[in-house]
Amino acid sequence: MSFRGWIGVIGMWVFLLSAEAQQDTVHLDEVVVSRTTMAHSWAERGASFREVADTLFLREPAWTVADVLAVEPGVDIRQRGPQGAQADISLRGGTGDQTLILIDGFNVTDPQTGHHALALPLPLEAVSRIEVQRGPSARILGPGAFAGAVNLVSRLPENDILSASVAGGSYGTWQGSLTAGLGRETFRGLLAVQYHSTAGYRDNTDMNLGRAFFRGRYGKGPLRLDMLAGWLDKAFGANGFYSPAFPGQYEHYRSGLGALRLSLNRRHLYLSQDVSWRRGKDMFLLFRHDPPAWYRGANHHRSDAVEATTRLTLPEKNGYTLITGQYRLEHILSDLLGEPLARPRPIPGEDSLYYDRGATRNLFSVRLSQRFFFNKWDLSGGVLLNMTGEYGMQPYAGLSAAFSPSPLWHLYVSVDQTMRYPTFTELYYKSPVNAGNPSLRPEKALIASGGVSYGGKIWQVQGSLYCRNGHDLIDWVREADSLRWQAMNHASIIAAGGEIALAWKNRTVNGWLERISLTWAWNSASRTDSELLSKYVLDYLRHQLVVSLFHRLPLHGEMQWNFTFRDRAGHYQEFPSGEIKEYAPFLLTRFRVRYPFRTLAFFIDVNNLFNVKYQDIGNLPAPGIWIMGGVKMTLPPQPAKKN
Repeated sequence: MSFRGWIGVIGMWVFLLSAEAQQDTVHLDEVVVSRTTMAHSWAERGASFREVADTLFLREPAWTVADVLAVEPGVDIRQRGPQGAQADISLRGGTGDQTLILIDGFNVTDPQTGHHALALPLPLEAVSRIEVQRGPSARILGPGAFAGAVNLVSRLPENDILSASVAGGSYGTWQGSLTAGLGRETFRGLLAVQYHSTAGYRDNTDMNLGRAFFRGRYGKGPLRLDMLAGWLDKAFGANGFYSPAFPGQYEHYRSGLGALRLSLNRRHLYLSQDVSWRRGKDMFLLFRHDPPAWYRGANHHRSDAVEATTRLTLPEKNGYTLITGQYRLEHILSDLLGEPLARPRPIPGEDSLYYDRGATRNLFSVRLSQRFFFNKWDLSGGVLLNMTGEYGMQPYAGLSAAFSPSPLWHLYVSVDQTMRYPTFTELYYKSPVNAGNPSLRPEKALIASGGVSYGGKIWQVQGSLYCRNGHDLIDWVREADSLRWQAMNHASIIAAGGEIALAWKNRTVNGWLERISLTWAWNSASRTDSELLSKYVLDYLRHQLVVSLFHRLPLHGEMQWNFTFRDRAGHYQEFPSGEIKEYAPFLLTRFRVRYPFRTLAFFIDVNNLFNVKYQDIGNLPAPGIWIMGGVKMTLPPQPAKKN
């Protein structure tokens, strides 16, 4: 943001804060005021929006955010290694770089590569809900939400809390965590720390992971200050993660995050100012042990993303106007990615090693959204005007409408344009078998979607359809007789699909079965203008069917089951035979048994109960049966204390 821009923002805040205080605070819409980012109305969320509360996912046999998302309709999680060592996320048949990741509305996407999208500092115990927006959200969230977005909403306790857990299991795995929360009249805060270690389910798949996360909120009257900070340190053996020819790969990834949001909620407006900074440091070894003489050594990368966002919501009698201005700086220092630096910079902690390459990108955007609601209709429209030095100015727009014939039924339809800028890896990465492309252009798409939702006390039903026409899509491609993958804007893709979600809740007190749900997501895609082999764009989840049920056990126990069927499109070249193989469909079964006893809860998790052999990524065998058990202690909540 320019100097004049910052002066304007500061001046607006000074004027508003010095004005006469309003005695009554009007919450225009819970989504608008408290969430501010992910979705602003039913017309903008539609049937493609799903919210998963901690009351559901903390019952799951899940250890990471990726585990929770893996059973969500329309979400494709492809894990390299065990228990979150590395996981790619894509929505509705998109690629792993087309999903925007947020924590409490702050963009935490790593500009280096989508492979780090879920390398997040907050433990699952620190998450209160997960919001999934399947489908484009550029006019609401800005560039990057090409196929959709995931927002992790952290926990803010209303009372003082303290919990600790320890668990262990297969392959020398153990995990310990501690969570403490403070609830006061004007301040609420949470601190969570976690350490996770495993020897791995096959050679060179060990992992050591530590993270810490802080979330706080100070609020008095119409003024509120939200703050968060996080730290992650993850080192893991990467056996064949990026190429099956190199089983000795190893990676060490660290990231830090800090963010502030100052918001003012008055009768005549809602105003917020966000500032955030995220840094990622990545060290990659092709040979963890005994490197050959020709190997040049580890690759080192340091990426930074600094973002400032101002949002102004102006209420009206039958709706509101939302104006958003945003500046984002993306920068990388590397010994591989970027353009040559005139003055190389020493790599901290490394002897006589330097960052000798780098790149910087400045992204400016202005977003305007307008919502009207009258009778049973809810209409919304918006435009994103985005500008960068490399690609110039580009407008993107969208319209959506919702009709609610009753409080339980909603119908939804939308048409949106969307876009995404290439990552630094797509632009600059070079290896014997990969070549980035500095001439890549942003990828674009036009998407139409619609759906229906019913929310009763016993039954909940949600269904949606989409059609996406993508242009200049970024993919790694190669000729059939070549071994080198090249990043290109190579194809136009017509994609279509949808999701169905059914859930039944038992409203009786003594019923054995408390909840059962079924979700089905399907995708299809066809390429119109290229015969090149595709590494990502046509390698999508064709079908995913998930059946989940939660029931009670004797002696106050409980049990959660998940049955997941996956059928993946695409193919891969088997190593070392070179044979082209299609992905085989498979069925996974997992469950959690939990017995609470006063302040303690004992649990056993079993993943891949029947030891199914499968691959989510070609040439990477996934883990077989994995058993974990442990105990969690939670001190009884104390009444909130006043300052």
